[in-house]
Amino acid sequence: VMASSVKKFLSATLFEYETQKRFLRHTNVVITKNQSQTTCEEDKDNKWHAKCSSDSDCIKGHVHGLGWGVRTGRCLNSTREEGLRICEIYGWCPTEQDVLPLGRA
Repeated sequence: VMASSVKKFLSATLFEYETQKRFLRHTNVVITKNQSQTTCEEDKDNKWHAKCSSDSDCIKGHVHGLGWGVRTGRCLNSTREEGLRICEIYGWCPTEQDVLPLGRA
């Protein structure tokens, strides 16, 4: 018997959602090898909300709705984009690279 509203979270971003009339299942996956919960730079694709010029721009404990983790309060030089300074996060690191092994739908 299906409950009228059941959420089954598989991770922070993958989930199945059931309602009385609909069922949504993700059909692709982004593989990021060697992830662990630690600190790293925020995803460079989120630079519009996570770029910084000093530590004061990266409020410790802040979680942005489109970010990948909790900000640590540190502003880092990006290892992924030359000249970019971006907030450090605590979360699943390294953040995903958006390479879809099954292609784009």
